[in-house]
Amino acid sequence: QIIKTLIFKYFDENFKESETGDVLFKKFDDLPPLVQTVKAFDELLIPKDHVSRKPSDTYYYDESSCLRPHTSAHQTDLFRAGNMSFLCAGDVYRRDEIDSCHYPVFHQMEGAMIFEK
Repeated sequence: QIIKTLIFKYFDENFKESETGDVLFKKFDDLPPLVQTVKAFDELLIPKDHVSRKPSDTYYYDESSCLRPHTSAHQTDLFRAGNMSFLCAGDVYRRDEIDSCHYPVFHQMEGAMIFEK
């Protein structure tokens, strides 16, 4: 929570609309963790045979949905909703063996922006 808040604050202070001075990046940190597999893989052009699609790597709920394996699963919906730039934060879930470097749930944040010519 602390790091996320600091990153959000940094973007708010350093990236503003040139004409209005408004915050440039919208922030999303409450999106649902259950996503459609088409959003998590197909719309991101992840190949059908990619290791991340295997049941040994992803928590599938059923054939068409899974627990979010990365926050990128929300990108296409956020862009389609008219967001030109955004930060997306949330828990992500992967079937990792628990050890000193891995855990099956962790926090992820990403930023995305469509640039105009």
